Amino acid sequence: MDTNILIDRVVKEVIKRIESSSPKIMLIGKGELAGEELGRAAICHTCCEGYSDDMPIDDYDFIIIRGMSIFELVSSALLVPGTNVSKLILKGRLTGKKIYVEKDSMEYKKYESTIDRGLEKQLEHYEDCLKSYGIKMLKAQEIIKDINDNGVNDNSKNEESSRDDCKSRDQCRLDKKLITEQDLRRLAQQGHKTIQISKGSIVTPLARDFMKTNNMSLFKE
Repeated sequence: MDTNILIDRVVKEVIKRIESSSPKIMLIGKGELAGEELGRAAICHTCCEGYSDDMPIDDYDFIIIRGMSIFELVSSALLVPGTNVSKLILKGRLTGKKIYVEKDSMEYKKYESTIDRGLEKQLEHYEDCLKSYGIKMLKAQEIIKDINDNGVNDNSKNEESSRDDCKSRDQCRLDKKLITEQDLRRLAQQGHKTIQISKGSIVTPLARDFMKTNNMSLFKE
């Protein structure tokens, strides 16, 4: 078989495995912070300026809403489908989607120095309503951290068990199908240098670069 064809097949298979094991994220609305943080964290996501009823939200694990307007906040809190965002929130929570609102980009936050205190309290009350529906109101960096900590891929339980192993042994075992730079960075921060992985595990190129740069040893069982 031609070497180039073989390399192409391997690359496609690795990409396929990475995509299947990564959380699917929909980024809705206008704003730069969450998108920039997702880019820095090398997390794949789909950007959409707005939401429409025909958009396949079932394909996504997480939904991040940027630039929420005052009208969108009020209608969403009151469960009134008067805006596309309030429709998205209602449908998303009915189907169990994890939804975040980027707090810093909310419209009313721009008026903190001039807003009437009574009005501000009312809008904060509407925020609390959204929180009671299971929606998280966080800053961009906090959203990314929460997604990383509570990812929905099949490896989450294995990651937790590997942390326990690492705490009790000099040699750390990482029981995952796909080993990423983020996995090795977390272990390096805990002081681990020698990592044991499963025979069928795939190590991403960025993870290999991180391993070399940080003098980490990786071997398969």
